Amino acid sequence: MDLQKVSIPYKKYQNAIALNVAKDSMVEKKNGLQSIDFKEKLDPLAILLKEDIANLKNSEEELDKIKSRKSYNDLVSHLNNSCIWKIGKYEAEINIYVLKRRIPFKHRLVFDLNNMDLKNLQDNIQLCKDAIDNVIFSAEKKSEPAWNWVYCQDLKDTIMQIKP
Repeated sequence: MDLQKVSIPYKKYQNAIALNVAKDSMVEKKNGLQSIDFKEKLDPLAILLKEDIANLKNSEEELDKIKSRKSYNDLVSHLNNSCIWKIGKYEAEINIYVLKRRIPFKHRLVFDLNNMDLKNLQDNIQLCKDAIDNVIFSAEKKSEPAWNWVYCQDLKDTIMQIKP
């Protein structure tokens, strides 16, 4: 799937709520997107892995055996092959629709990903595998991984130009 040419519509149908927020109390919010194909393949793999873990626990076998199971290896393989980003130029358009306003707010983003950016994003795959292993093998609850983000200079400049 060539993500550079795919449009992902997103609409939220509810009334906007006006808030008076001081500039210093605002927090940066990051949204992540996943391809539908990735999620459709991931969910059944995760269910099979959960069933295998439950079966191992019920049979009182060692949990380390899960790493040799097909369900675990299929999930890890899916993660390894899931990076959709490629080196190159990306364009995106953000359309924000506001109730009782005919014309949406629009903003166009253009950015490039280089080899270093791609490596940074691919490191998240290992973080994801580590998080799965922590859930399976660790009794203590670990915090969410510190995901790697790519902040292209063009993207930073564009975001700084967006006026509320």
